[in-house]
Amino acid sequence: METASIGLLTAALDTSISMDQKVPALTIICIVVSLILCLGAPIGFFLFIRKRIRIAGQAVIFGVLGYMVASTILVQLTYGLILMMPGAADVLSNNTAIQSIVVMSITGLYEVVGFFLGMKLLKRTLDRRGYRMDLGCAFLFSLGYTAAAVITVTSSGLLQYLMVATSINGTGMQALVDSVEEASKESFLLAMNEFINSPSTNYLLDGFSAVFQFIFRLCLAVLCYGVISGKIKNTMMAVVVGAEAVFVIPLLLVYLNVFPSLWITEACYVVIDALFVYYVIRIMKDYMKDEWEKLLEKPKDQNGPGGKPKQKMPKIVMPKD
Repeated sequence: METASIGLLTAALDTSISMDQKVPALTIICIVVSLILCLGAPIGFFLFIRKRIRIAGQAVIFGVLGYMVASTILVQLTYGLILMMPGAADVLSNNTAIQSIVVMSITGLYEVVGFFLGMKLLKRTLDRRGYRMDLGCAFLFSLGYTAAAVITVTSSGLLQYLMVATSINGTGMQALVDSVEEASKESFLLAMNEFINSPSTNYLLDGFSAVFQFIFRLCLAVLCYGVISGKIKNTMMAVVVGAEAVFVIPLLLVYLNVFPSLWITEACYVVIDALFVYYVIRIMKDYMKDEWEKLLEKPKDQNGPGGKPKQKMPKIVMPKD
């Protein structure tokens, strides 16, 4: 769910491969742009809010842990338990459609669980230390969650692409082939051929997908915070679960070969994010008015205590001899 184009290297094409092939410069540029988008979205948002909220390091840490436990450990553990069920392994291995539905359903469900329980534990931790959880903590939790996802999945995959491209263009395809075991050379060549000949713009998909997921998770964090803080009703969690279910559908349709292109998925994400952001902003305006207005107000980084402008030191003019 974290990436759009990761997995292109495993596809098979024509086996007639030239050792003189090079990775197009445009492909490398698109990979770099994707990396910038992956990292730039959360960093840019943090720079925007850092002077408007109280920075709480625990919120970021809990976000990272939330991703590692819910979206990694629990997903793998649950999928492993499913495979242990009689006949389940055969059904999933022989039916990619069912496998895709199961994996994405588990991933989406545990993302919601990770956000809700992670933020609830964060609130209890802050309460014990005499601090109040606020909207800023929710944003920082989401930043930590997204940072963990980007570092462990999306950006690591893009960096692998970049390293392979650099090796092919630098030392040549033959040097890479010689470093691979004989039994794996055919599949390796097929993967490299797919990597080189795939449309360069496909490698922008990871960056766009990461940005859309980050925006979506910010909205999830706001709604979970509203429920946990008591500002909105507990029934709002039904909206959270429903939004998560809707968000995974476009990518699932690609895996089921209903959508012919991942670009259609990204277009769907634009619409889903736009509607979800609009809805969450309305919720903030209605139920978190003070925190919403504080988020929009001009930061007072250039002001002194109490919001008063800092006094400039008088200019000292030295007398001429």
